[in-house]
Amino acid sequence: MKKVFLVLAVFGMCSAALFAQNLKLSAGLGGNFTADFTSYALTKDGKDAGYKAEDWNEHLIGGGFYLFFDATYVEANVGLLLGNSNRDKQPDDDDQKKGYDVTAIKLGLFGKYPIDLGSFTLFPMLGIDGQLCIGGKMGGKDVPSEYKDDFNENFSWFWIKLGVGADIPLAEKFYLRPEFLYGIRFNTDNEKDTKDSAGKFLDAIVGHGLDVRVAVGYRF
Repeated sequence: MKKVFLVLAVFGMCSAALFAQNLKLSAGLGGNFTADFTSYALTKDGKDAGYKAEDWNEHLIGGGFYLFFDATYVEANVGLLLGNSNRDKQPDDDDQKKGYDVTAIKLGLFGKYPIDLGSFTLFPMLGIDGQLCIGGKMGGKDVPSEYKDDFNENFSWFWIKLGVGADIPLAEKFYLRPEFLYGIRFNTDNEKDTKDSAGKFLDAIVGHGLDVRVAVGYRF
């Protein structure tokens, strides 16, 4: 959770500094699709003991909308994510099959390098992305008050992401911006505790995922 608040602070300070510079500015609105995965890597001892990673591996599939602000070499964005998290191996219990519905605020800050290809501009990008969970449901029901803090902690993530985007002209000042990003996230405190308690049976818990975004931008 502390990492996510750090993203908030960096987001605000960098955005203010960027817009104070003499750069080409633009902004836009778009939608995004996300597929995030939590993969458990067992040690040889864990496998020999009969444990299977598929019993714990999880995925979160979702989408939402976002606003972005661009200053030539930097993109900052803020958005809302609505998703559902479930285990790859579906449990037998009907309520558990419904998984966890997640609502989260997304904040990102990326460096980018525009390459003019004539009819459009291509840009590789690298940056940080914060996900701050603000609510959800467990098994289709409201999260009990005593579990809310743990629930929000479990789905508040801090990412390092890289990818590629493009600006495709639509009109004099409007353009289409598709982006494709892949990221690795840091473990939550609960995941660190799980790894510590598993001892010699668990080697790592790896969070990784893909974002596909499409937005319409406007140049000022």
